Amino acid sequence: MGKPVLLYVIGLLSFLASETDATAPTDFLPFGNGDTLNPVSDDGSSPAITLTQPITYFGNTYNIVFVNNNGQLTFTAPLYEYNPMVKSERDIIAPLWTDLDNTQGGNISYRVFTSSDVLAQATAAVNQNFPSIPFVATSLFVATWVNVPYFDDEGVVTVQVALVYNLQRTFILFNYASTPATTGNWMAGFHSMILHRSFTIPVNAVSELASSSNININGQWSFHVDGAQTLPANFLEPDGKILNPAADNGSSGAIILQQPFKYFGRTYSQIFVSNNGYLSFTDPLSGNTLTLNSGKDIIAPLWTHLDNTYGGSISYSKSASSNVLAQITAAVKQYFPNIPFAATSVFVATWVGVPYYSGAGLVSFQVVLAYNVHRSFVLTYYGDVAQTGQQWQAGYSTVDSVSSFISPKNSVSELASRSNINVTGCWAYQVDGSPNLPANFLPFGNGEIVTPRSDNASSEAIVLQQPFKYFGRTLNQTYVNNNGLLTFTKPPTDCIPLLNSGRDVIAPLWTHFDNRRGGTISYREDTSSAVLAQVTAAVKQYFPNIAFAASSAFVVTWDSVPYYNGAGVRSKHCFFSELMLSDKGCKDFNGICWYLKVATFQVVLVSSVQRSFILLNYGNISEPKQTWVAGYGTVDSVNSFTIEVSNASALSYSSNTNVNGRSSFQVDGTPNCKPVKAKLCLNLYLCELVLLQHN
Repeated sequence: MGKPVLLYVIGLLSFLASETDATAPTDFLPFGNGDTLNPVSDDGSSPAITLTQPITYFGNTYNIVFVNNNGQLTFTAPLYEYNPMVKSERDIIAPLWTDLDNTQGGNISYRVFTSSDVLAQATAAVNQNFPSIPFVATSLFVATWVNVPYFDDEGVVTVQVALVYNLQRTFILFNYASTPATTGNWMAGFHSMILHRSFTIPVNAVSELASSSNININGQWSFHVDGAQTLPANFLEPDGKILNPAADNGSSGAIILQQPFKYFGRTYSQIFVSNNGYLSFTDPLSGNTLTLNSGKDIIAPLWTHLDNTYGGSISYSKSASSNVLAQITAAVKQYFPNIPFAATSVFVATWVGVPYYSGAGLVSFQVVLAYNVHRSFVLTYYGDVAQTGQQWQAGYSTVDSVSSFISPKNSVSELASRSNINVTGCWAYQVDGSPNLPANFLPFGNGEIVTPRSDNASSEAIVLQQPFKYFGRTLNQTYVNNNGLLTFTKPPTDCIPLLNSGRDVIAPLWTHFDNRRGGTISYREDTSSAVLAQVTAAVKQYFPNIAFAASSAFVVTWDSVPYYNGAGVRSKHCFFSELMLSDKGCKDFNGICWYLKVATFQVVLVSSVQRSFILLNYGNISEPKQTWVAGYGTVDSVNSFTIEVSNASALSYSSNTNVNGRSSFQVDGTPNCKPVKAKLCLNLYLCELVLLQHN
């Protein structure tokens, strides 16, 4: 049966109400005396109401508003429809959109307030509900439905909507006193022409509106609706944002990263953004059960049950613009001043105004992955985070649970008011899992180039800016081989370590490595004044009788690179869900977990036009169960040298410089001769002999 044709058309002219016929609920804003009454008309509306100040609603600016009898406000024209439409082509604010009929009783009234007292009352309400947004109301529009019957005479409703705003910000307040059950269609919330800015109050029955809230006051709901993101200044605004689908327990698809992300030794090339406030790497998790000790690699800025089908936006970007990279590099350097770092990739995921599944509040937060080939950091920023009774967690976890971290905060709102780096609302973590390089290592620097992730692979020919003098030969290029050595004419074709092989080779640790399983091998030629001063000082310390000033430093670092044979120790626990190779561990098809043994070491070619030295730096060197050698060799084998230690791990604490884990050699081939006079007045030369000492 259709609805009867309107029988009541009462003049369009409104009249001033002298009194309301209901006692005002204590939480309602003032109404009654001074209000303008809507026409008494089924499916009717007010005329256009001119606002004293334009209002901004999700980016649109309006000078007029319509109060529609069926429980909504519109801005461009009256809305006579009594069946709520989830999707509409207009902006709508609906404290209770249903079929109401004021021809059977009740009052629908509205007023534009200019009283300083009432504006102060509205300002206080907004400041209480949105404490992190500076706000002072300069305009207030209030519409109230008092004891208005449902069309089918199932009861009467008393609701109120307030538009509280100034030139920049707009908020709406919904107040509910009486909302009895109805068999008719109904909806409460708001809608904008930009669909992802819509919100529907998530209650099962209209009667629950008077006993629910998103601000911990029964019968009151409050929303920020100007459309301006109230994000802290340190939130990133990357280009190329992509929206996640609106779906309960939804997720993005697999997102291919611009550069692999190193996470506690494992390297990932893809990522998933879950609507429920976390990132995962292998697959999206199903359901909304949350635990950071789940045996998976997870980064969770705020893991809880969120529902963007009710509103808000979830977006991500893998932007690597120079401005964003510079901004995030500066942030990391501020938070981790002792770790040299320059971001080469950034991944940003942002949740803006996303409701909890329970409907009790909205959250805005952001997670940033800032990384390069060696280092990875996670920065989390929190904006408005409403209190919730839902379960929640914030932090990160790993497949082996060894490096997991869960925020110890008792209240979710504390995430926005606390910090672990003395920047309110910001939390930062280093998550690459790489040990900080020993003090005697040269730090990673700008322009690092990573060798291919391939068995027995090598870099292409690297043209040296400063030719390297090596035992009388001048070398203009070099190759960095993944198996722990440098060559100069061509890369080696096998992985068998042999220093007396009839070629020039420098081998800090020559053995069979496999960087497909993890770790990084990188190189750079550094001519910065700071690095040159550092290596010059080292050479002068170890060779005090040789006048020297470095003009080039070629630095190659093997950072936590696993041995090929994967020799390691069986783990008592296994959290892997699939075959996974990494430098932390792997799981074979029999379900046995192993920790892989890795090595961290560095070679530096330090040179000037006349002099050449090599510095060998050793960090953590696990003992391999495979053939290895350390030292250097020459084409004629005359000047070959092997570091004689009992096992590879001893490289970390042996030395010929009295600095544990560092050995240094002069390799240009020029004798370091000092003239002395003999009795026969002949000029003889006494040459220094540098002996390798093992501690």
